Parts: sequence; structure tokens; C-alpha cells
Amino acid sequence: MHISDTMHETNEWMQMKTQNRKFCFLKNFKMKLYEHASEGIPEHITAACGTSVKTIHVLREALRFMKDKILQIVYDAEVDVVNKIQASDVMWVVTVPGMWHESAKNTMRQAAEEAGMGIHNNLLLALEPEAASLAVRAEYKERGQLKEGSKYIIVDCGGGTVDFACHEIHNNCIRETHPACGGPWGSTYIDMEFEKFMVTLFKRCN
Repeated sequence: MHISDTMHETNEWMQMKTQNRKFCFLKNFKMKLYEHASEGIPEHITAACGTSVKTIHVLREALRFMKDKILQIVYDAEVDVVNKIQASDVMWVVTVPGMWHESAKNTMRQAAEEAGMGIHNNLLLALEPEAASLAVRAEYKERGQLKEGSKYIIVDCGGGTVDFACHEIHNNCIRETHPACGGPWGSTYIDMEFEKFMVTLFKRCN
């Protein structure tokens, strides 16, 4: 199974396909999950070749790849360390969209555990708007730009979705002033519309 969202990986997939190797290519699969965010993650998603693949397997392998990549980077940096860091030594924090249903979050947790991240209760799921808000608070508090009563809006413009979160500093904590919201307005849709425009343009030229 080959999982990717980039043009480079798409080209690599095409080369694999010509070599008659058995792969399922999944492009922009994150948005397929978003389409059912309010209900829960669908049990299967369809690959580019039309093959139906279990969603839990896709999530598991994507998380496993990221986990192994992160550990490899740490290994390469630990030149003088005798005892290499293990997956069980890390507190893994997996962020999920704030609008996801509880069943969708549970599926993501299951996938992370199967990927080897959930050993010894060292796995934490965090909502993306809240994680971003904590990062903003830490950065701007050091600059003296956030204080008691400060209000701010987090706008997360991703490839698939754009999410909003409205927070306020209250009693040295973060308080939500408006429920998190958003929609499928990310840059992927700009790409899709551009492709449609180019197709229409060249059809006219012909």
C-alpha cells in the first residue's frame, strides 16, 4: 500500500505501476475522512485504482511511517548515546480536527496504538485548535503580547480544511469564547478548481 498527498509521490507511484508491482495509491485520503467527520470515520476508503481499503489500515501505516521516521531522526542525532530511545520512551501526541466525532477519534487512537505509539499509555490525542492555541500562547506570552483578558482567533489553513478557534486568556488559562468551526476550504480545492479551469481552457483551444 502506497500512501501520499504530494506530486513527487504521485510520480513515484506511476513508476511503480509501470513495474507491475502491487500497490494501492491513496491520494488526499485525509479529506475522505473529513467528509464523514460528524458521523465517524468510514470503514473503507477507495484507492485511485478503485480498490477498497480498510481505513484503519491506511491510518495505521501512515502513523507507523511517521513514527519510524521520527525515531530514525532521533537515532541519527544520538551519536554518543549507548541506549537508543525507543517508541515506548516517547509521549506521542496525535492531533485531530476539533470537529471530529468521538468515534472518529477512537479510530485514530486505535490506529496509533496499532502503529506502535500507544505502548504503556504514552499516547495523547489533542484537538488541533487547542494545540495551536497553546503554541500561540507560549510564543506570544514571551513577547508580552498576551495578557489576562486577551482574545484571539486561530485560523488553521491546511491542504484540505480551514479551521477556526476563538480563545481568551482567563485566569491564566485558555477559555473558548466560540465553538471551533471550519469547512472543506483548504488549498487542495484551489488546486482542483485550477485543474478544472485548465481542462476547460484547453478544450476550448482544441
